[in-house]
Amino acid sequence: MPDSEKVRQAQALDRLAALFPTTPGVVHCNSFALGEFLEAHVRADTGRRVLLHSRHDRGAVSAFEQEPGNRILISPSVTVGVDWDFVGWAMIPKVPYPDLGDDIVRLRFEYVTEEGEPIGKRVYQQDAAVTVVQAAGRHVRTERSKGVTVITDRAFWPLFKHQAPAAFPQWFRDAVVWQEM
Repeated sequence: MPDSEKVRQAQALDRLAALFPTTPGVVHCNSFALGEFLEAHVRADTGRRVLLHSRHDRGAVSAFEQEPGNRILISPSVTVGVDWDFVGWAMIPKVPYPDLGDDIVRLRFEYVTEEGEPIGKRVYQQDAAVTVVQAAGRHVRTERSKGVTVITDRAFWPLFKHQAPAAFPQWFRDAVVWQEM
């Protein structure tokens, strides 16, 4: 992700923090590096609310769970395994595609059937879609749950609309609202 896009994401985080000044939120970033960039580039008033789950501080998640207040947790690893009904909003600044730098992921991505069908690329896109749904589900757990997930990556729309629409459950598709920020 180019620095100009990262700056745009930090600005989007500032706007979300301003929209939800008293509500805890989660930023599902796809890497420690993106999380560190976001923390370093948000406005000071947003920065005071941030708990960064970094390579060097893994206690941020526990601190967030114990005393969320109006804190904002930035983490690359809370898309599964947590149920946070106290969280009111989440941000996904980058579609969580699997890492093509991983040999197994890359080989799966490149897989083409004998008939020439690029099934590996489809599986790769479906994996990203499932992770988006999982991330949104960390704070919207039941029919009575209330929360907003904002996906600020421009790559989401092509994934949602054209590349892997069937990977998104109907209830999720029904809940998506497209807005310019």
